[in-house]
Formats: sequence, structure tokens, C-alpha cells
Amino acid sequence: MFYLIWKEKGESSFSAISKFRRENDIKKIGHTGTLDPLADGLLIVATDRDTKWIPYIDNSLKQYYVEATLGYSTTTYDSEGEIVNSSNKKVNLDNVIQVINSIPKQFEQVAPKYSARKINGKRAYALARQGIDFEIKPNTVQIESISNLKFDFENQVIKFDVLVSKGTYIRSLVHEIGLRLETFATMTHLTRTKLGKLDKDKLGIIPLRELLEIPILTLDKESINTIHNGIKTKLNIEDGIYVYKDDESIIGVIEVQNGIVKLKKRILLNKE
Repeated sequence: MFYLIWKEKGESSFSAISKFRRENDIKKIGHTGTLDPLADGLLIVATDRDTKWIPYIDNSLKQYYVEATLGYSTTTYDSEGEIVNSSNKKVNLDNVIQVINSIPKQFEQVAPKYSARKINGKRAYALARQGIDFEIKPNTVQIESISNLKFDFENQVIKFDVLVSKGTYIRSLVHEIGLRLETFATMTHLTRTKLGKLDKDKLGIIPLRELLEIPILTLDKESINTIHNGIKTKLNIEDGIYVYKDDESIIGVIEVQNGIVKLKKRILLNKE
């Protein structure tokens, strides 16, 4: 089964998932992505055989509520790191709006050195803690929207909602905002409020069909049997990756090339 759970601020994603596993007596558990300990918000977890579906889950867009405090930056780009830069410069709302509007929808972003990004098989944060110097290659990210912008002038805190593509580091976005304002910025609050189409109102069990990012194809039993038996099967549909099912259950994943079906993964769920 799939569950949408809430991670509290201050606990690691591993702790939140392990706690959920113990409380529900689950043997095997997996997840579609984690959150930093500083953050709270939504996590999707899969249990037992359903963990095999994780690569096919729609996890492409994520929404966050962010608070960024101006005037200083840290080693980690958030409030848990050591302060490395500071500035007494004050900015106003017009400055903030101008900079937010200047951020492109798509750009190359460099992850923080204190991140889970892998460098030659090792986590970046592990290398950073050892004092090892290294470079992180930029990753193309998408900023779909920045909305509900508010600015606390007295405390120099920017508050906003942001909808981003998978792989976007909000800490790096906040750092970039500080540089564009010709000062420094640190992420001081982060809440993941949306995962794909799911928000906090959906906490609990989530049907698989609500999570899949690829089309679902219903096949008759004869076609399913020929596919499972490795017999060449033709379908008059567009090439691509499909989840296939019978009248009752989702079964697995096929790939169609030039009308020919190739079985990619057979899982066979009892229920959708």
C-alpha cells in the first residue's frame, strides 16, 4: 500500500518513516523522497510489494512554504549551519518583488555542499563534514511558480509558496535570492505542502492509480497471458511506457515499441 504521511520539524525522514513502520507493523517500507530535519511536511511511503512501484510514482512537482531570513548566510544555506557571511543591508518589498520576478522558470542550480547529492559514490554532506574540497555539477531545475509573497521588513524575512520540479534545492534558491538582493539569505523555515496532486487533506492510504505518472491500460485476459508467456504481442497504441491491468487489478508495466509489447515489470497487485 501507499501512504501519505507528515514528517514533523526536527526529526529526520528516516526516523519518521521508521516510526510509521513500527506503529503499523510493516515488514518492508520505502519512500519516494526525503526532507531535511529542519523541514516538516509530506512524505509518500510504500509498503511491502508496492515498493516496486516507486520508480513509476508521479513525484515531479513539489510545493513548499518557505521563510528566508536576510542578512546572513551559513555553511548549509539553512539555520542549522554555521554563519559564514553577514550584512547590515536592509532591503524593501520593491527590491524583493523585483528579484523574485527576475528568477527564470528554468535554470542550472548547484546543490548545497551539505546535501545528499552523490559525488563519486559518496554523499556530499559526508565529504563536506570531512573538510574535503569538491565541486557539484549543476542540475537543471524548474520553478513553476512563486506565489503568496510576503515581506516582514522589520525582521527582513521573505515568506512565499513555491512550486518546483523534482531535484530542486530550496536552500539553494534562497541563497540565490540573497545574492540577487546583494546581501545574504538563509532558509529558516520549510514546509512541504504538496506532492504532485496530493496535499495534507489526503493524509492516509493513497490508491496507486492516484500516484502513477504513466498511463494505465486495461487489457483482456488473452493479451495478458500472451505477454506473460513471452509471446510476441501487438497493440494498436502509441509507443511508450504503460501500466497494464485487467478488469480488477493493476498488474505491472509494459513498454510498447513500434506496436510490439515488451514486459518491463510484473508485480500483480490484488487491489488498485
